[in-house]
Amino acid sequence: MPSDLDALDLNDVQPITITVSVTDDENATTTFDVELQVTGTNDAPMLDDAAYTVSEDAGASVLVDLQTLVSDVDADDLPSTIDFDVTTPAGTGVTTLVGSTLSYNPMGQFEYLADGETAEVTIEVLATDTQNASDPATITVTIEGENDAVQAGAAVTVTTDEDAGTVAVALSELLSNASDVDTSDTITLSGLTRTDGGRTLTSLVVNDATGISFDANEFNDLAEGESEVLTFTYAVSDGPTSAATSVSITVEGRNDAPVISAAFLTAAQPATVNEAAGQSGSSDPQPSSAAFGLLTFSDADLTDGATVSVSALSAVSNRGIIHTGANLAALQSALAVLTTSFPGAATGNQTTQLTFGLQDMDLDFLDGGETLSVTYELAVTDDSGTPSATDTTTLVVDFVGADDPLITGDDSITAHEDDAAIDLTATLLANDSDLDAIDEFQIVSIDTTGTVGDVTLSGGSVTYKPTDAGRDGDTVTDTFTYTVRTLDGEESTATVTVEVSGETDLPVVTGISPFLLAEENTARTLGENVTLTDADGAGFGGGSAVFSLAGATADDRLFIKTDPGNILQAASGNIFYDGQIVGSYTGGESGAALNVAFGAGITDTMVNAIMSAVQFVNTSDTPPAETRTLSITATDASGDTSVTTTGLNVLDEPNAPSPAILQYGSMSVGTSFVSVTFDKSYVDPVVFATIIGATGDPVTVRVRNVDANGFEMRLQEPNHSDKVHNPEIVNWMVVEKGRWTLDDGTVIEAGTVDTGKMTNQGFESIAFGDDFGTTPTIISQTQTVNGADFVYSRQDDPTSGGFSLSLEEEEINNINGYHKPETVGWLAVESGQGDGFIAGATGDAVGHNSVDVGFGTTFDAAPTVFAVLGNRNGGNPAELNVAAVDEDSFVAFAQEDQTFDAEVVHNKERVDFLAFEGTSGSLGGTAQQTVIAEFGTTMVNSTPMTIELDHDFINPVVFVLGLENSEPGAAVARIRHLDSDSFTIWLQEPSNEDGVHGYETLTYAVMEAGSWDLGDGTKLEVGKLNSKLLTHEGFNDVTFDSAFAEGPAVFSQVQSYFGPDLVSTRQTSVSNTGFSVAMEEEEALNGGTHTFEDIGWFAIDSGAGQWNGQTFEAGTLEDALSSDTDTFLFNETFDASPLVLAQLASFNDSETAILRASGLNANGIDLRIAEDTTLDVETTHPDEDVNFFALAQAGLYTGTEWG
Repeated sequence: MPSDLDALDLNDVQPITITVSVTDDENATTTFDVELQVTGTNDAPMLDDAAYTVSEDAGASVLVDLQTLVSDVDADDLPSTIDFDVTTPAGTGVTTLVGSTLSYNPMGQFEYLADGETAEVTIEVLATDTQNASDPATITVTIEGENDAVQAGAAVTVTTDEDAGTVAVALSELLSNASDVDTSDTITLSGLTRTDGGRTLTSLVVNDATGISFDANEFNDLAEGESEVLTFTYAVSDGPTSAATSVSITVEGRNDAPVISAAFLTAAQPATVNEAAGQSGSSDPQPSSAAFGLLTFSDADLTDGATVSVSALSAVSNRGIIHTGANLAALQSALAVLTTSFPGAATGNQTTQLTFGLQDMDLDFLDGGETLSVTYELAVTDDSGTPSATDTTTLVVDFVGADDPLITGDDSITAHEDDAAIDLTATLLANDSDLDAIDEFQIVSIDTTGTVGDVTLSGGSVTYKPTDAGRDGDTVTDTFTYTVRTLDGEESTATVTVEVSGETDLPVVTGISPFLLAEENTARTLGENVTLTDADGAGFGGGSAVFSLAGATADDRLFIKTDPGNILQAASGNIFYDGQIVGSYTGGESGAALNVAFGAGITDTMVNAIMSAVQFVNTSDTPPAETRTLSITATDASGDTSVTTTGLNVLDEPNAPSPAILQYGSMSVGTSFVSVTFDKSYVDPVVFATIIGATGDPVTVRVRNVDANGFEMRLQEPNHSDKVHNPEIVNWMVVEKGRWTLDDGTVIEAGTVDTGKMTNQGFESIAFGDDFGTTPTIISQTQTVNGADFVYSRQDDPTSGGFSLSLEEEEINNINGYHKPETVGWLAVESGQGDGFIAGATGDAVGHNSVDVGFGTTFDAAPTVFAVLGNRNGGNPAELNVAAVDEDSFVAFAQEDQTFDAEVVHNKERVDFLAFEGTSGSLGGTAQQTVIAEFGTTMVNSTPMTIELDHDFINPVVFVLGLENSEPGAAVARIRHLDSDSFTIWLQEPSNEDGVHGYETLTYAVMEAGSWDLGDGTKLEVGKLNSKLLTHEGFNDVTFDSAFAEGPAVFSQVQSYFGPDLVSTRQTSVSNTGFSVAMEEEEALNGGTHTFEDIGWFAIDSGAGQWNGQTFEAGTLEDALSSDTDTFLFNETFDASPLVLAQLASFNDSETAILRASGLNANGIDLRIAEDTTLDVETTHPDEDVNFFALAQAGLYTGTEWG
């Protein structure tokens, strides 16, 4: 194709001819022309890039005619037809396009460029032809910098004052007003010169490199309001250019206080002036020779005037007497200033004369031996400044009086130990006197050092209360001294001797309430602050206190109540005080007397702690109304005995009805499902139904959709019948799943089982949660309709511990048939007559013939009856038919279906039945919980002791925490001989200790292994493992039976003593599904091995709650405990010290660590980590997590199986 075709404009047409030659394989050739029409298309213009250079100070400059940079192959698209668009970045100058002429102006935006510096601006240009085809290009403009002159700016001003110390005007401050738009230029200073011609400053330093500095103190002579200005000139430069400027520094004066340099009298300080003895009203001068002195002062502010004054600041008597009025006025004015007003002085030094003098009569008011020290203040105040400034000094003069002596006499008095307080004031003062008639005196103090009686001084009056003087015929000589003081402060002391005769006193019990009223099952003290005292002082070492109840019942109990944090503890027959045995106790149970024997070294404080801790409780729900008499027989160390009595009674609190856990009723039911709605919501309901008076074909009740609020039921005939049945009366009952004690004491248990077994395949074994006393009444009912076939439940082998249960279909299907698994509910009721119902069973008495089944009691009207076949003696399927219910009995027979054969003869079976009064109603009950824990406290030392438990456990696990008493340090509790009702425990020390450890208060918890609900939804899981792993060998992973909602608080304890080396447990990696645990020996042995030990553990939900009505709290404190003792406060409120368990819950350091506790009270507990020193003496330990559990009271605690 011709190349000039690109010149065709859009839609231009140009014909062209192409000659074609064709030659065959015989070289014959033919030629022909092809005519083509070529249509033009638009070609885009082509714009060239360009570059130009301008100065930063250039104005608008023409850069280029853009037509010279553009071309277009299309002939008609001439440069003059091209349109141009120009884009310039913001802040880089302005471009102007006039026609195709492009101009550029930097617009002063590059003034910051210094000489030799450049910047580039990129201008985007777009060339567009008449057909909108375009081509971009770039115009690059280089901006060349030029030097800009430095600017000096305004002169710098600085203001300071004479008290500023060193004044420094730095180079940066001198250049602070100078500027240069060339940002890279450096501004320098030169020629810094002082030009003001003022005073010469020895401290002045002027330096072009650093600036100006001087000491402002050289201007101290400037007064307030005066000032001087220092002026300096200098030049600033950027190199090529410079500019002159200056700095002015104004120094302002400040008021300087006058300074007293000397003030004295001719006598030594303090001067002493003595009152002449034996004179009164004398006008003789004092001192006898005139006294004078000088006051010298100066003021740095030379122009300041001054005023001098004198005043008496204080007058202090060595007797504490306060003098006022005319007596003091003469002394206050004794010191005077001769000249009081002074003008300014060129030298600053001024002097005035002091004068001093008074008459002897001016000292007459002083008593003998009294020294009155008068302090005078001399003040110099200048007349400059607001406020004015003052300097002061003091002069002290002692004025000494004369006096006559005071005489006191000794006294002897007799008294009896039982006398009331005696006022001795008049007797003691009767032989005391002062020769100065004007002097008054009174008793101002007593000294009772060694005094036995009670001596008191109040308002000058002395009373004496005799002390106990022993037994009959004994006497005690008592002494004390008293001091008499005159008004002028003179004193004299005398001795008083009291002869006190004695009388035998019996022990006294105080604080017992006049009448004790206790609530059932609630312990109470015998009174507020019960004390036992012995006035004869014999004490109670070897004595006793016996607490007995006349009219007591077997449910009455007297005991010593101690909280874990108390200094007093009672355990295993011993009474401890601060970890030491101070007595013993026996009895107190089942109405018996509580006998307390006091140890030989017991103190009154210990005795009274025991007396206040004695409590009474009655554990019966129906305590007798008779009043008991409580007697306290107290015997002191001398054998003297007293008896104190008071009345006691127990309130019988009526028991509130329990929440309904069983409801029954009746309704007409046909072959379509009908709904039953409960009167209340149930958590886990189990439903039962019995047809009354069924006629026609065999029929059963099918139940489905059992939920918290109701269920559905209908009648169902066997599949091989016509399945048509008229409505029947159906009795229905719902029971809350679980084991319950009804309000009348009857025990019932309801449960469910999922089974697909049919009677031809065998039975499911059902075990009750606990044995009944005898075989209970048992009924059962299917709860679901998983399989559509006719089906009902059958029972067999009832015992006190359980029974067997299966499904049974119609006879033709039951032989070799199969049924989908159904949920079957069952109910076991303690047989006998209850409150409004009866539960019973026949022997093998009911077969295919109708039998009258008697209730064994008579109801007011026909009751609501539930009955089932209670065993399976017959081989053929059969269901119980119940009819003709009246007040005394009902009629029943075993009804076989005829789906397989026509034979309906059936062996006699047991019938279990329940009958409730009325046609509807409900029964209340409380959950019968299992004892799962026993908490208590005891005192333990390094000698093994056995703790007897109040409950027999099946699989007990023990946990303990000791409180450090008199012997802090590393020690662990070891356990062995763990039985169902007891265990042995002692404290074991590391091998480098002496092995003998003092008593500690120990909290112990024994728990039944398993997973438990504490009754408030709190989960507790208790378990054991057997392991020999020490921490350096690894940890045992423990997985909970079921996951907790979140990581629980976990505790562990070695349960055995198979290895003699000290060993405890360490834990880590707690989660909601498990934790890890290992053993840890003392540090010197922990790298070795240990034999297998039993390890117990328990995990409990973190948080707070109520367990059997008692507050508890459990949780984890992360990185909260180290070798330093820390106090941890409970979140819950406890009335007294709770029982506390604590456990290290992390493993942040390989060194052994033993958790130690102390300082337990109602608010919190002190915890720390103790390391043993068997390997080294270092005992610091980093922070570890700690788990804690606090429970309000000791005792037995119950729960139910979790889930």
